Amino acid sequence: MRLIHFDPDNHLLDIALTSDIAPGFVKKSRELLSQWTGKPWTLKEQKESEVSEDSSYKTLRVQLQEAKEKLIEKARETDLVKKALEVFPDAEIQDVRYLKGREL
Repeated sequence: MRLIHFDPDNHLLDIALTSDIAPGFVKKSRELLSQWTGKPWTLKEQKESEVSEDSSYKTLRVQLQEAKEKLIEKARETDLVKKALEVFPDAEIQDVRYLKGREL
Protein backbone atom coordinates (compact mmCIF):
# COMPACT_ATOMS: atom_id res chain seq x y z
CA MET A 1 0.00 0.00 0.00
CA ARG A 2 1.13 3.52 -0.73
CA LEU A 3 -0.18 6.40 1.31
CA ILE A 4 -1.20 9.20 -1.03
CA HIS A 5 -2.96 11.55 1.35
CA PHE A 6 -3.66 11.54 5.08
CA ASP A 7 -6.25 13.91 6.55
CA PRO A 8 -6.73 13.15 10.25
CA ASP A 9 -9.12 16.09 10.76
CA ASN A 10 -11.58 14.62 8.25
CA HIS A 11 -10.74 10.98 9.05
CA LEU A 12 -9.60 10.26 5.51
CA LEU A 13 -6.86 8.08 4.04
CA ASP A 14 -6.25 8.10 0.31
CA ILE A 15 -4.23 5.02 -0.62
CA ALA A 16 -2.97 3.12 -3.63
CA LEU A 17 -3.15 -0.63 -3.27
CA THR A 18 -0.07 -2.58 -4.29
CA SER A 19 -0.28 -6.04 -5.80
CA ASP A 20 0.87 -7.72 -2.57
CA ILE A 21 -1.89 -6.28 -0.38
CA ALA A 22 -3.68 -8.78 1.83
CA PRO A 23 -7.33 -9.55 1.06
CA GLY A 24 -9.59 -7.54 3.35
CA PHE A 25 -6.86 -5.01 4.19
CA VAL A 26 -8.97 -1.93 3.49
CA LYS A 27 -12.00 -3.16 5.40
CA LYS A 28 -9.93 -4.25 8.40
CA SER A 29 -7.97 -0.97 8.40
CA ARG A 30 -11.17 1.07 8.27
CA GLU A 31 -12.63 -0.95 11.17
CA LEU A 32 -9.49 -0.62 13.31
CA LEU A 33 -9.08 3.11 12.68
CA SER A 34 -12.71 3.66 13.64
CA GLN A 35 -12.33 1.49 16.73
CA TRP A 36 -9.13 3.24 17.87
CA THR A 37 -10.33 6.79 17.27
CA GLY A 38 -14.05 6.41 17.93
CA LYS A 39 -14.72 8.11 14.57
CA PRO A 40 -15.71 6.61 11.22
CA TRP A 41 -12.86 6.67 8.67
CA THR A 42 -12.95 6.81 4.90
CA LEU A 43 -10.30 4.94 2.94
CA LYS A 44 -10.25 6.00 -0.69
CA GLU A 45 -8.59 3.38 -2.87
CA GLN A 46 -6.71 3.93 -6.10
CA LYS A 47 -5.05 1.40 -8.31
CA GLU A 48 -1.28 1.54 -8.11
CA SER A 49 -1.11 2.06 -11.88
CA GLU A 50 -3.14 5.27 -11.52
CA VAL A 51 -0.70 6.86 -9.07
CA SER A 52 2.30 8.97 -10.04
CA GLU A 53 5.72 7.41 -9.60
CA ASP A 54 6.68 10.50 -7.60
CA SER A 55 9.03 9.56 -4.74
CA SER A 56 6.57 10.89 -2.17
CA TYR A 57 4.31 7.98 -3.08
CA LYS A 58 6.84 5.21 -2.52
CA THR A 59 5.92 2.52 -0.04
CA LEU A 60 7.65 2.57 3.32
CA ARG A 61 9.41 -0.66 2.37
CA VAL A 62 10.86 0.97 -0.76
CA GLN A 63 11.84 4.11 1.15
CA LEU A 64 13.64 2.06 3.81
CA GLN A 65 15.44 -0.04 1.19
CA GLU A 66 16.60 3.08 -0.65
CA ALA A 67 17.82 4.64 2.60
CA LYS A 68 19.72 1.44 3.43
CA GLU A 69 21.34 1.43 -0.01
CA LYS A 70 22.43 5.06 0.45
CA LEU A 71 23.98 4.21 3.82
CA ILE A 72 25.84 1.27 2.32
CA GLU A 73 27.20 3.49 -0.46
CA LYS A 74 28.23 6.11 2.08
CA ALA A 75 30.00 3.43 4.15
CA ARG A 76 31.71 2.08 1.03
CA GLU A 77 33.33 5.51 0.57
CA THR A 78 35.03 5.52 3.99
CA ASP A 79 38.73 4.69 4.22
CA LEU A 80 38.16 1.87 6.72
CA VAL A 81 35.63 0.06 4.53
CA LYS A 82 37.73 0.60 1.40
CA LYS A 83 40.70 -1.02 3.15
CA ALA A 84 38.56 -3.90 4.46
CA LEU A 85 37.23 -4.58 0.95
CA GLU A 86 40.80 -4.57 -0.39
CA VAL A 87 41.82 -7.17 2.20
CA PHE A 88 38.61 -9.18 1.72
CA PRO A 89 37.70 -8.68 -1.96
CA ASP A 90 34.79 -11.15 -1.89
CA ALA A 91 33.15 -9.41 1.08
CA GLU A 92 29.80 -7.69 0.69
CA ILE A 93 28.29 -4.94 2.80
CA GLN A 94 24.88 -6.19 3.87
CA ASP A 95 23.92 -3.68 6.52
CA VAL A 96 25.12 -0.47 8.14
CA ARG A 97 24.54 0.53 11.74
CA TYR A 98 25.63 3.70 13.47
CA LEU A 99 27.77 3.40 16.56
CA LYS A 100 26.34 5.30 19.49
CA GLY A 101 27.18 8.96 19.09
CA ARG A 102 28.87 8.53 15.69
CA GLU A 103 27.84 8.92 12.10
CA LEU A 104 29.53 7.97 8.85
